[in-house]
Amino acid sequence: MEVDYCNVSIVIAAYNAAGTLPMVLNDLKQRYPDVHLVLVNDGSTDSTALVGESSGVTVLTHPSNRGVGAAFKTGITYALGRDSKYVVTIGADNQRDVSDISSLILKLISSKEIDVVIGEKYSAHNSIPVLRRAAGQLVAAAFRMLFGSSPPIRDPLSGFRVFNRRAAQLALRAPDGYDFEIACCCLLTTNGYSIREVPVFVRYHSDSTKMRVPLLVLIGIVACLIRMKFDDLLFGKNNHKEYEHE
Repeated sequence: MEVDYCNVSIVIAAYNAAGTLPMVLNDLKQRYPDVHLVLVNDGSTDSTALVGESSGVTVLTHPSNRGVGAAFKTGITYALGRDSKYVVTIGADNQRDVSDISSLILKLISSKEIDVVIGEKYSAHNSIPVLRRAAGQLVAAAFRMLFGSSPPIRDPLSGFRVFNRRAAQLALRAPDGYDFEIACCCLLTTNGYSIREVPVFVRYHSDSTKMRVPLLVLIGIVACLIRMKFDDLLFGKNNHKEYEHE
């Protein structure tokens, strides 16, 4: 099965990522020359935007930092406007191996029943910091308990994923912040969309994304889960409001 990469847009969310962004863009351009690359500069105060512009990719800039969800949504909206059939989301911190993108897309197009494929980091032999692993697995367990999923979703916090068009449109209703990824999974599952996962490689290094207040972020993500479950019970699957990051 071959992929027509002309129908693919890759959205890179970046905030003060000038140190790692050149490597990410170079790898993407070399491996996927036919893909449209969309860099969303989320109010960076370093040279992130300049790096993107000098590389020749499309650069969309937020005047201030709005959150990773807002960055992904800006890029997704742009990609949908270009009539892309598939939209990949990835961070600019060089944690992911871009060669895994092809595996995600191949999984997505292997069945018309699949709407989203997530790059899942727990099945592969990745060296994940203990607290990150524990927090991620806690949230995954809470998601499965509240929303269920078949097959079970192991990594609902992964922002490394590929959407088909209709799933990408639904993702625009998710929040602007760190809860974007988990909220997407809630929306997709509640509305009957099909999610699959593919094991991927992940690396952690000194320039990797750092959560300044991981406990508060974790609490916010769990609160988002509970809020969306409450809305699901109260209003039904098609009545989730569009959440705005506070």
